[in-house]
Amino acid sequence: MKNFQRTLEMVFNLSDIALPAGVTEKLYGLAKFMLAENEKYNLTAITVPDDIIVKHYLDSAAAAEYILPGSRVIDIGSGAGFPGILLALIREDLNITMIEGSVKKAAYIDLALRFLELPPARVRVIAGRAEELKKNKEYFMGYDIAVSRAVANLNKLAFMCLPFLRPGGELIAYKGPRGVAECKEFKKSIRAAGGNITRVVTYGISLVGIDKHAENFNRSLVFLERTVSTNSVDFIKNIKL
Repeated sequence: MKNFQRTLEMVFNLSDIALPAGVTEKLYGLAKFMLAENEKYNLTAITVPDDIIVKHYLDSAAAAEYILPGSRVIDIGSGAGFPGILLALIREDLNITMIEGSVKKAAYIDLALRFLELPPARVRVIAGRAEELKKNKEYFMGYDIAVSRAVANLNKLAFMCLPFLRPGGELIAYKGPRGVAECKEFKKSIRAAGGNITRVVTYGISLVGIDKHAENFNRSLVFLERTVSTNSVDFIKNIKL
């Protein structure tokens, strides 16, 4: 973990992503905490410090600039807490709910939130499957933004995530280089799920600028707007993935 904080600051500065005061130290602590708990909770195969910075932290932060101030955000399929924890740390104005189907991983996220001293009134984790929670009136149409990273293809994500959004709310799906291809492949089924593809933003994540031999990873954010205006959970009950 030598030079972790220095590399982290350089990578984020080169990507024009501002880190609030004290967040660099918290991200360093989170990396150590995650690695210490990794074997117990089976969190991630990404364990090299530079890869944590690029593939977890920098990638998770990519959506931050596209979320309006004060938004209610739901992170569906949080895994080891990404992108939800990163968004909570760099955007203190957001109210974030993380959903994780693995009870074990959800327990880890809860520990991580307490370790980072993130206020439970603003950031929380729910252990449960999105397929079931989307039918719950507490969560149905309760959010402005949904984010999901490394969970499923756009077809499944549309049916899984859009019910959590108010009409006009957006799903921001973190995708790899196939993001554009998936938009074309699943355009009709996304409409059937009550969504509309509004834009695709492509970006790269790497240590380029720090390590001239670093690999660049092509990524994309796919934005889906919820267009269905029904206010009843009955609309959702018969939808199957």
